[in-house]
Amino acid sequence: MNELTDSVIEDAVAIGADCARFKPLDIRNVDSRPDSSARYIYCSGIEAWNAAEFHRALCSAIRILKPAGIIRVAARDLDAVIYGYLLDRERNQSTGMTRAQQLNAWRKNEKAEFVYNEEDLASGLRKAGFVDIWRLTAGASSIEIFRDCERDGSPDLVLEARKPASMND
Repeated sequence: MNELTDSVIEDAVAIGADCARFKPLDIRNVDSRPDSSARYIYCSGIEAWNAAEFHRALCSAIRILKPAGIIRVAARDLDAVIYGYLLDRERNQSTGMTRAQQLNAWRKNEKAEFVYNEEDLASGLRKAGFVDIWRLTAGASSIEIFRDCERDGSPDLVLEARKPASMND
């Protein structure tokens, strides 16, 4: 049995996401998890949360992570949506919709309170106390448990960050 694909890892938690390798933790119950009880946290679906819920989730995540623990946050990338609107002139020919119609259709179907760009998402992680923030391609990671967490057609923006190992970090 491969530990990372066939069973839930006890010190791996998913907040706002359903990921088979991670123990699920609902945003409403994030405060119930003991301090320093997780080594890895996967967080997705944050677009549906308001700013206060997002900040609370990140503050809870840093509290429940062990020192040097890693969080991975996946979200729709506002910059990618905007660049797609501005630059993808060919796409409207295949869908039969104008670019404005496509953007409006996306926005109506999006259940987002807030759509993040890299700067805002990284800022939220820093404010919660995370360090060493890096961007990755969806599905990619140097940390095995995080590989392939995002599916095809998944969020465009994926950041990983580390909880400091000590107060001096």
